[in-house]
Amino acid sequence: MRDNLDKRRLLKVWAKRKKEIDRQLIKENITNDEQFKPYINQLFMEIGPLWFQAFRFDHPSQEYNHWNLKCWIEENENDCRKKGDSKKALIWVQMYNYFITLLEMELIPRDPYEPINIAHS
Repeated sequence: MRDNLDKRRLLKVWAKRKKEIDRQLIKENITNDEQFKPYINQLFMEIGPLWFQAFRFDHPSQEYNHWNLKCWIEENENDCRKKGDSKKALIWVQMYNYFITLLEMELIPRDPYEPINIAHS
C-alpha cells in the first residue's frame, strides 16, 4: 500500500474524532444503538469522504463498494503491522470495527458489490 497525503489526513482526522466521540459517549452515558446512531452518522459524514479519497488513490479503477473497502482497510492494517507501526495499525483496526458497525446499522450496503454512495468533500 502506498502512503499518501489523503491517507495521512484520514488517520489524523480519525484519531482526533474517535477520541472526541468516545468522550461524548461517556459524558452523555450512551448505552444503546439508537442513542449511538447519530454519532455514527456524523462520523460517517466526516470519515466517508476521506475513506473514498484515500481508497481512490490506492485503487483508482476499482469499484468503491463494501468488499473493496473492507479489503483495503485490512491491507492497510496489515501493511502497518509489517512495518512495525502498531499505532497506525490500531487505527486501521478501529476503522475496521467502525466499518462493521456501519454494516450492522445498515448505513452502508450489506451487498458486498453494491457501490457505497457518499457525499464527496
